[in-house]
Amino acid sequence: MEMTDPPCNMNKYKLLNCIRKVEYLSKKMKSYDFCDLASSNEKTIKYLSKKGLLCASATCTGCNRSMRRQIFLASPDGVVNRCPKCKKRSTIRKGTIFEDTNIALRDILSIVFFMLLEVNQKNVSSAISLDEQTVSAWQAKTRDQSLKE
Repeated sequence: MEMTDPPCNMNKYKLLNCIRKVEYLSKKMKSYDFCDLASSNEKTIKYLSKKGLLCASATCTGCNRSMRRQIFLASPDGVVNRCPKCKKRSTIRKGTIFEDTNIALRDILSIVFFMLLEVNQKNVSSAISLDEQTVSAWQAKTRDQSLKE
């Protein structure tokens, strides 16, 4: 099954765009709506793609053809970009701020959301089952990027 969305043009160091979009979301969305959004990888990926925070397509490094998004359950996200010609696969995180992490995308979105609601690290850590150092690192990354802009 193929999934198609417009490709993104997000620079992997532009976390501020993500922060602003989640900040807007946290102000306009009720918490139970956010919980639904973060309830599955599919919903989170769809949201992040719609907001341009994930690239929906890529160019194959093997044959230079356009790749398509495809469900692939062996991937941490359950979705990959795949070349229709040579069948080469690449992560949907390539070229985004999420590229160098294995943390679930919905957990990253939750960290930012809870941070904007001023929930402390210990409670965020407990709520999403991540260690406090990971939560702290993403909060610091978020703050550092906000200060750069």
